[in-house]
Formats: sequence, C-alpha cells, structure tokens
Amino acid sequence: MVAVALRNQKVALPQNSGKILKVSSQVSIPTLQQFTVCFEVARTNQKKGETIFLYTDPGANTFGFGLSTSSNVMVMTIDGQECAISPILTEADFTAVMKPFCLSWSSLSGTLNLYFDNNLRVLSCSASTGKVITGGGTFQLGHNSLSFDGFIYNFRMWNYTMSKAEFSSLTCDVTGNVIDWDNAFWDIPAGLAHTDSTLSC
Repeated sequence: MVAVALRNQKVALPQNSGKILKVSSQVSIPTLQQFTVCFEVARTNQKKGETIFLYTDPGANTFGFGLSTSSNVMVMTIDGQECAISPILTEADFTAVMKPFCLSWSSLSGTLNLYFDNNLRVLSCSASTGKVITGGGTFQLGHNSLSFDGFIYNFRMWNYTMSKAEFSSLTCDVTGNVIDWDNAFWDIPAGLAHTDSTLSC
C-alpha cells in the first residue's frame, strides 16, 4: 500500500487524549522571536472552549504559543502571555466552509498580524514584546476535549514574519521552513486523515 500524500488530505482535530495530532519528534522546533503560521480550517461544531494549535515548551507545562478561545474570546498565547485577538479574529470567522488564515508575530514590536479574506488585520500585543519562544518543545493541533471541532488542512510554519505583499502572493503549495503539510512532519493517529478532492492544493 502507498500512503496518500498529506497534500490531498484534511485532518479531523482529535477530541480526546487517546489521539494526539502532533509534529513528529524528528522535526525540531527552533527558538523563535518571530513566526508566521498559515492553515485552513472548517468548523463542524462550536464549543465554549476550543484549541486550534498549541506549542508546549520543553520540560514544562507552559504554553509557548497557541491559538484558542476562552469564554468566547479568541486568544493568542505567546510565551505564557495571553493576548485577546477578537479585534482581528473572532469565532464567527470559522465556518463550515474551509478557509485559509495566516497569523504572524514579532517579538521586536509585539505585533500580531492576521491575513484573512485578502485583508491584513494588525493588533498590538504589548505583553508579548521581547518574548522568546524556547525551541525543542512539542507542537500539536487541537488539545484533547478542548480541541477545535472540525478539520484542518495545509498547516505550515515559518521562522519569520511575512509582509502584506508576501501574504498576498503566498500560494497553497509554498513550503513552510519550520513545519510543512507533509507526512514526514506529522504523527497522525489512524482515522483522522480524510481525502478530499475539493482542497485548495
């Protein structure tokens, strides 16, 4: 049997601790002072608490960075600091239709950028200024019972902040230089990957 390329598959976010969708231990997450993540998601059900992705520092239970909701407010966590980002991203932006999102962060400015629907939305998160995300930790999609309920596709990550011009010219097949949407980067539990002919790539 030949494994289906992940490029042709979306993945259901796991809803229990028995299944963890994470980046392979063969992939090393570097220390980060800036990053860009791009992904596509489609919601199947809305919950009060949801986690789309989460990076945990090595040897600690602290969250290096992640995107989640808390009391119906979208939150971006950076080195343990929570930044409410509802001015640029809300739960209503996630629908049953697969849509692409890109988020970037810079330690130098403490700025979060969201590129969505061909628009760049900018938010200052002063609490994240000067923060450093320690490398060598664990990166996962979803988080047990608090997982976002839906599908994710083409999750990629870069170790730099993209400009509006770079966002607007980014195509679905550009490779992430830290994490890419390829089987070599991920440990995916059985039954979570679904082939879908309507995916963007």
